[in-house]
Amino acid sequence: MRSPDNPFRLPHSEAITSDLTFLRLFGPSILEALPDQDQWRQFRIFRSAAGGGKTSLLRLFSPSCLLRLYENRGTDDLRELFKKLKNLGVFEDDGPKLLGIFLSGVASYSSIEDLSIVESLKLRLFNSMVDARIAIGALIGVVELAGLKWPDDLHRISIEFSPGSSGTIPIGSDGKQLLDWAQGTELKIWSAIDSFSSPHVQAEIGHESIHMLNALSPSSIKVDGKEIVNHCVVMIDESWRLGQRQQQALKTHVLTTRPAIGLWLAERFEALDDKELFAGSNLIDRNVNPVVYLDSFWRNRKVFEDAANKRVRLAPNGTTTFADILGTAIDSSKYDHAFARAAQSSRNRMQALSKGALKYKTFLSRPLEADLSKREEAIELRSREILLERDSRKSQLSFDLDAGSEIDEKSTSDVRPMAEFFLCSETGTPYYYGMERLSDLASHNVHQFMFLATELFEEVLSRSVTSESQVLQPQDQERLLRRAASDKLSETLRSVSRRPAFRDFLRAFSEFAKMETTKPNAPYGAVTGFSITTEDHERLVRARSTRDSSGHKELADLLAACLVQNIFSAVTDRKQGKVGKTWTIFYLNRLLCLEMNLPLAYGGYRSKTLTELDKWMRLGRVTGTEDQELPYEDE
Repeated sequence: MRSPDNPFRLPHSEAITSDLTFLRLFGPSILEALPDQDQWRQFRIFRSAAGGGKTSLLRLFSPSCLLRLYENRGTDDLRELFKKLKNLGVFEDDGPKLLGIFLSGVASYSSIEDLSIVESLKLRLFNSMVDARIAIGALIGVVELAGLKWPDDLHRISIEFSPGSSGTIPIGSDGKQLLDWAQGTELKIWSAIDSFSSPHVQAEIGHESIHMLNALSPSSIKVDGKEIVNHCVVMIDESWRLGQRQQQALKTHVLTTRPAIGLWLAERFEALDDKELFAGSNLIDRNVNPVVYLDSFWRNRKVFEDAANKRVRLAPNGTTTFADILGTAIDSSKYDHAFARAAQSSRNRMQALSKGALKYKTFLSRPLEADLSKREEAIELRSREILLERDSRKSQLSFDLDAGSEIDEKSTSDVRPMAEFFLCSETGTPYYYGMERLSDLASHNVHQFMFLATELFEEVLSRSVTSESQVLQPQDQERLLRRAASDKLSETLRSVSRRPAFRDFLRAFSEFAKMETTKPNAPYGAVTGFSITTEDHERLVRARSTRDSSGHKELADLLAACLVQNIFSAVTDRKQGKVGKTWTIFYLNRLLCLEMNLPLAYGGYRSKTLTELDKWMRLGRVTGTEDQELPYEDE
């Protein structure tokens, strides 16, 4: 039975009805996504996969949240957030100075897009609807910020639009007049939609452009004749649900007219065109104005830890930090014998590999550090074995020269993680545990992190009832994480079309990744991705843009769906090999790495041709190998 007291069951902003609870759970670190200079007048697209924190970021700047934060600015859990926002100019000593106009109701805009009328008229209706919604949202926000009563005090609000910028908006109107205009505009739009049989009506309705974005400015908004805000920003959540032409109209208007207020859009990858999509989850190379890739700001493990700590403090069991529940000590009494056997196996393999060569004598005879645990000793020996494997495979080795110092000078930082992974695989000891690996499993996505943390904390709450230890040992963490990952991935695969193709492609990738990763010399480290040339990348984009089913259109559609579903993420324009040669890398979601028993590091990948990938999709295995089952199958 799931506990109702699990604070990790509130990962979504829209699921938290209390503004104060939302603020207490909000992680201030994500504010680093905001540019330092004049962000309140800028056009921004906050882009991420589902669960990347877009709605939470926009909600923070709503009037109700800002007022609650100001009222509670002295509390320990909100002091840092208030300070950060004050430094951004959101607050002054007397209260909030930002009017955030939060728009949703995307279904209304979509209903316009679905009409069987000429595109120019659709756009006019859309512009009018946006104008009306901004006006109503601005009035609601001003009433809230100024502590007025709705609708009795609307006459105290004045919005002074500049002549020539307001279109049909009444210049010099008070709040009541503006509300009447906005509500009347919406009524005309819906009436017109119901009467499109008359061409005369069609020609007279709607706006040529979005007037409110240009007519509105912070200095134009007054209550009792006094300015109340310094900044104003319109925020449209779920903007990816708008029609393509509607999205383009918004972006074009803002970029060409440069209004005095900001426009922020929350956008998922599925809203992108094909060229953008294949670079949409690029976490390393792209963060170009006006697009802000929120996923890139979740790469810092401390951000996840801070977010988790905020939640555990709301729990009834007295836990203060999330790390307190994650045991990190491997039970030596249970596993030391296996570690000792693994250490001796490494010694034996190194002796056989050296074949008595003089050059390895010093390397093999070097003593281990004192006081190492059995596990650390086994990892150190496996690290040396990997280095010896790499060195022995070099064709230019000179066997009459002692190369011990040459091997010793090489940093073992790149091989130690692989040595640990090999050891865990060989001995059956836990690998996926601890705060660091839990953060890695999140794949730069806060919702994915919260999903996994929810399952771990659920176990802790269950134990608090039975007085068991509330510290989850490594083997318990790995068991729970595997179960959660399996459930999540089964859910994801059920939601995609052409499920057999997805299953076969992932089966083949799993086989390929394991073959490359488990080579004794670990030449590429943890292989958790594949790359294609930039030329092949462009071929996929072209294949998606034509109805011709020849070529690689099916593969392009599958990879695009993988990016949308966050099964893979793409990094573009990576330079490697010949001068001028660039690649696109597809990295597997870390949850799937757990399912496939792969390490969690990035950086390891191998190049593939489109033909090879197409065979993966069609055959479900690497060419020339036997079929291999994944942990999930068609039901």
